[in-house]
Amino acid sequence: MKKMISLLFLVLSSCSIYSGSRNVSSESKSGVRGIAAEEAALTAEQISVKDQLLVALNDDAASKRVVNTIDALLPQVQKLAEEGTLKPVILDVAQKALAAGKLPPRLTAENLEENVDLFVASIENQFVLKGLSQKHPQQYVSWLKASRSIRDKAQKTSVPPSGPKSKSLFLNPVFIKELEGVAESTFTDAAELRLLVNGTQSFPAREQLFQNAKSSIYIKTWAIEDDVTGWKFAKLVHEKHKAGVDVRVIVDWKTARQSVYRKVPEWLSSQGVPVIFWRDPEAPMYAFHKKTIVVDHQHLIAGGMNFGDVYSHLGPPETPEWRDTDFQASGSIALTADIDFQKEWNSQIKKNQLPLAPFSVPMSRPAASASTSATRIMAIDLTPNPQINDTILTSIVKGIEGARKEINIENAYFIENPALQNALVRAIKRGVKVRIFTNSMNSIDVPIIARPIVEALPIYFRLNAEVYLKKGATLHSKFMTIDNVASWVMSYNHHPQSMRIQGEVAYVILDKKFSKQLADQFIEDTKTIADRVTDAKMLELEPSFLDVVLKRYFFDQL
Repeated sequence: MKKMISLLFLVLSSCSIYSGSRNVSSESKSGVRGIAAEEAALTAEQISVKDQLLVALNDDAASKRVVNTIDALLPQVQKLAEEGTLKPVILDVAQKALAAGKLPPRLTAENLEENVDLFVASIENQFVLKGLSQKHPQQYVSWLKASRSIRDKAQKTSVPPSGPKSKSLFLNPVFIKELEGVAESTFTDAAELRLLVNGTQSFPAREQLFQNAKSSIYIKTWAIEDDVTGWKFAKLVHEKHKAGVDVRVIVDWKTARQSVYRKVPEWLSSQGVPVIFWRDPEAPMYAFHKKTIVVDHQHLIAGGMNFGDVYSHLGPPETPEWRDTDFQASGSIALTADIDFQKEWNSQIKKNQLPLAPFSVPMSRPAASASTSATRIMAIDLTPNPQINDTILTSIVKGIEGARKEINIENAYFIENPALQNALVRAIKRGVKVRIFTNSMNSIDVPIIARPIVEALPIYFRLNAEVYLKKGATLHSKFMTIDNVASWVMSYNHHPQSMRIQGEVAYVILDKKFSKQLADQFIEDTKTIADRVTDAKMLELEPSFLDVVLKRYFFDQL
């Protein structure tokens, strides 16, 4: 595996490094600081790297020459990264690219330095991820090897896939046991199952649970934004904390370094609310993307939504209103989420030597019902690992192997994945109707992954699957339904980050009424907020050497 890092990512993309993030312009008028002073202090090695990057930046004609330039620079870049002296180089290149009009409109002088900080961190992470860092050696597993492992686990079965005229495998206890095996989890009973479509349903449900909380509020989220929604809910849980409710919050550390995501969790912490900024000191590229809320050890809300106006639709009129999906449930599945929160919390205290006390939640819970008619939910809590033991994706592929009639996938970032592609093609060929709904070039919130999404879709269109592209504001949902019997509602996106470097959580729900309701919502979405792909030309893209650069150097952090 060749060394991979994209130095052109900054100058040819939006610099939205982490999936789901958005570049929000700062109100600061200062622009990029200290360019002249920093440049004056550059070493000869830094100047050499900078000059060669500027040559690559302007070499629009030949992707091979660009790739060769970056290949030759990798040892120098690695040295600068490990010395902590890479930032002024990238900052200068980015400044000149901005002046030359080579950066997207969303990247401005006001927010450039903040995005450079993120980009430099991602470069350092790439060296760690590839096992090239002296400080953090890692064993790298190729995408092909990881995909083959996932495929082989999912397809190993004593219950072969079936077609439209066969009985659903999700009613077969042997298949369910196999599904639990690849997920490394088990189904448990649940009650009061409720679909939450968009923030207009999810956030009132959250508010009611928080207001009624008697003993505990445990929140896992990728981010809490500095906006109407972020502050509203921060003040609400702070009041519950003052009233004696055990409030605990976990947010992603890398995300919280951005100003728009930093203010609210820092304020909560300053007010005495226990907040953990999740990070793995041994693997700094890993991130925390889980979204669960557990109240009073009894009530669970989970899915795709963070705390922010784009999710809640509570912000100013000009705020985009994203399409997203959560669900609410009670019963033993809430206690399962409680226990997962406890494990995450205590692990972070130990790993990062935090001045917080470990805690425990009740460990006993009722056994799952043997009845296939009962509502049963399985939580799959995924911690990133160097071997890519992706239990969520393996469960998804296994679920697709169990489909007999239809599969509906609504996912914000649907990027090519060999294991997923193989399973969907197999399903189509045995007569299963496959529908895919994802973001378009115009709706995506992270422009850098727009091309990879569109490039993943033609094979399904050619096989007569139904393919839909979002119109209007961003699609942020992450769910799948199969045969109106089984559903996956999750934080997991179909892109490399979720598979390799992000902690995620997925809930597999066996409930006919809920699955039918979610499938109906999928159909409604495709009719009202999507354009169906009816011509292959709708998926055609102009050739770009950016594709070469991204796929070669930066695929892991798309």
